[in-house]
Amino acid sequence: MKEARTIAHLIAEADFSRTSLEKAISAQDPTKEEVEGVCGHWSLKDIMAHTTAWEHRMMEWLDQILLDRTGVEFLEAELAGDAVDEYNNQVYHLHHNMDAKTIKTAFLENHQRVLDYIARLPEEPLFRAPEVVFEEGHPLWHLVAANTFWHYDEHLAQIEKQPWYQKPKK
Repeated sequence: MKEARTIAHLIAEADFSRTSLEKAISAQDPTKEEVEGVCGHWSLKDIMAHTTAWEHRMMEWLDQILLDRTGVEFLEAELAGDAVDEYNNQVYHLHHNMDAKTIKTAFLENHQRVLDYIARLPEEPLFRAPEVVFEEGHPLWHLVAANTFWHYDEHLAQIEKQPWYQKPKK
């Protein structure tokens, strides 16, 4: 599992993994964007909508934690039990019937927005504040990693396993 020690490292990891995911998706025949079965019943289009939604959710959560100073306790309810699966299902049903081009445009446009957002985050609470922790006592930067580079790598691996997968040209 990739680690991060600074904001710059978070940005580098998120940028590298997201760019790898974008290249993998863009290298595929556009007719494959809506073929189900990449991740459960999800298609490439569904994965793009899904990762974009989680990026937005991460930014909302971090705003709430760092700007509104609400603490991280609310995350327990957001991530408990079936809450993640329920959110994933909501995102799927909201975006599944949307045009693939619209989903892909939003996915591609959000990349720089996420990197810019991470660049504005304060380093202290993410890496060194023991009172600000994410799931199971992990530092708050894990929230960023779980919704960026760890997440992108998870879905990239699923895409690469598809029988129709075409490796991106270098």
